Amino acid sequence: MHRILMSSLIYACSILPSAAEVGRWEVIPNTQLKQICPTNKFNDYPYDFSYHCGTVTGAWSGAALSQQRGTLYIWGGGHNDYYGNEIYGFNIRDKHLLRLTDPAYPANATGAPKSELSPFDGTQPNGRHTYDGLNVLEKADLLWAFSGSLASGSGGADRETWLMDLATHEWRRDAATGDIPRKTYGLVSAYDPINDRIYLHDTYSFYQYQYTPKGGRYLRLSDSQIGLDLTAAFDPLRKRFLMLGKGKQFLISTADGSDFRRQKIPLPSDLKPLHETNAPGLVFDSKRKRFVAWAGGPMLFIQDPQTMTWHSIVTVGAPNKATTNGTFGRFAYWRERDLFVLINNASDNIRVLKLAE
Repeated sequence: MHRILMSSLIYACSILPSAAEVGRWEVIPNTQLKQICPTNKFNDYPYDFSYHCGTVTGAWSGAALSQQRGTLYIWGGGHNDYYGNEIYGFNIRDKHLLRLTDPAYPANATGAPKSELSPFDGTQPNGRHTYDGLNVLEKADLLWAFSGSLASGSGGADRETWLMDLATHEWRRDAATGDIPRKTYGLVSAYDPINDRIYLHDTYSFYQYQYTPKGGRYLRLSDSQIGLDLTAAFDPLRKRFLMLGKGKQFLISTADGSDFRRQKIPLPSDLKPLHETNAPGLVFDSKRKRFVAWAGGPMLFIQDPQTMTWHSIVTVGAPNKATTNGTFGRFAYWRERDLFVLINNASDNIRVLKLAE
């Protein structure tokens, strides 16, 4: 294993690890998403899918990882960037990237339909900027999606919750009730695998979502305002919901007795990548029991759970820059094989990383 010492690349760390934790990114050949996009005029639809579909990753969009399936589900596009609504899946076990569904007739291919916020037949969601609004409900084996900037002339949003069956890849609209969040851009969310619920923050409030087969239920937990440049991850051991991006760091405790009040945690100015990057990749590493962030380039940032400070480690073979509009859930951690997964650009191959012991 090629090792690079961290001596001059440690940031804002009060407790340093005893040994450098480094690794080399493995580039997975033949995993360029652009290669498997629908063809232009696919299915005789009047739209150039292949020409535009690079924005599945480029236009404020993310992904969600199924831990049990070992598959990263990628969905994006939206507004005037891309009108396709197909889903892509990267199976980490066999290292294959597939287009799992075909696009529906684009809602804005020849002018918006009666409602520009839903596809023509209403059986599946419109393409959209997904931001950090995708999660996998592990026990139900469903992909959860909420709101975003939809494929339309205006890029409007809605308040619909959509669920995709990960066995059949069929969508259904969730009959959700309760405190349904606002239609929103820049949603952040993360899954709690212990309590089997999703925590999410729209522009103004913090919520939880609990799935039931008859329809999920939302509950508003607190109010606070956020912008469009964050991503989130959840620490199920300490019950912490962390939001990070463009120099901002917010923490919400979900522990028993919590008031769910947002805490602002300053980021030192020398953590330049975390100050300059919109919606960096952010995960909870369940082996090392800490948050890990990627903001472009060779460095990973690791948060000490006691002091909430970050230090950096250096890896080999990472993309030089993160996608400008945000990485969101396209940086993921698969606990079964202790691997980090990254899809950065639709024209680049997917990468996986295992840190040295």
